[in-house]
Amino acid sequence: MKTVFTLCFSALACAAMLAAQPTSAGDARGDGAWKLVPEKSDFGPQNGPDDGNLVIKIKTNGPEFEVNQVTTERTERYVFRTDGKETTNPLPDGGELKGRYAYENGGLVGELSLGEGAIVFKDRITYSADYRFMTLDRQISGPEPGKMKLVMERMPPEHPSMAGFWKLDSAKSDFGGPMPTKYESKITVEGHVYSMQQSTDQGDFEIKFRDDGQESVNEINGMNMKSKMQWEKDVLVGESVYTGNGFELAFKDRTSFSPDGKVMTTDRVGQTPGGERKMHIVMVRP
Repeated sequence: MKTVFTLCFSALACAAMLAAQPTSAGDARGDGAWKLVPEKSDFGPQNGPDDGNLVIKIKTNGPEFEVNQVTTERTERYVFRTDGKETTNPLPDGGELKGRYAYENGGLVGELSLGEGAIVFKDRITYSADYRFMTLDRQISGPEPGKMKLVMERMPPEHPSMAGFWKLDSAKSDFGGPMPTKYESKITVEGHVYSMQQSTDQGDFEIKFRDDGQESVNEINGMNMKSKMQWEKDVLVGESVYTGNGFELAFKDRTSFSPDGKVMTTDRVGQTPGGERKMHIVMVRP
């Protein structure tokens, strides 16, 4: 029973990965992670995963799609297509998974075959109106025929971690003016709340902000700062407005990270009484 169930979910990885994609090849809007919702699913002739944990991570590469299926026991990797061409993937318990999927009238339908046709899945995938949930309706033929209804929920995107100690790389930075001799930050993260202990030529101070688009208010050197930050995939974007001492400053930031997470780069455009000012701030983990 458990072996057949594992194969069912190996096949689910294919269907879920494909269903996450719009009808145009190479469109990556379905990229990300999807998590099984056991209480909304019906496993039919199968028992379902022992702990209910199944996550599918999708990555687009033109007409091909890579999926990593993560359970408590292991991670499995598969590659499939949406252009009707047959694909073959080895299964961890032996044998092969063959599939052929294509779009029909804006929807995805297809068939998966295990054990030279000993087990066949016929699938149809649909979405909730807000694209938060994805439902796979499956007809199973073979030793344990029946129907399955598997519901996946889109997970929040994974973001680079800003937590830790950061120090300015002055050789790669440009402040649009004098380069500070000291510019360091220690950042802690708790949920959507970030606390930044910053040490600069102008002194030491703490800034708190959020990454979910809600407004944060701080006071720095006698000026009031209101900020809104949020993630756009793996880039943190936001705007801050400083008021006080008879004038106002506004800055727009885009903070990105190197693939290994060791370099944090903020590109800042500011509107000041003296005109526009651009900064390119590169921070590294020592």
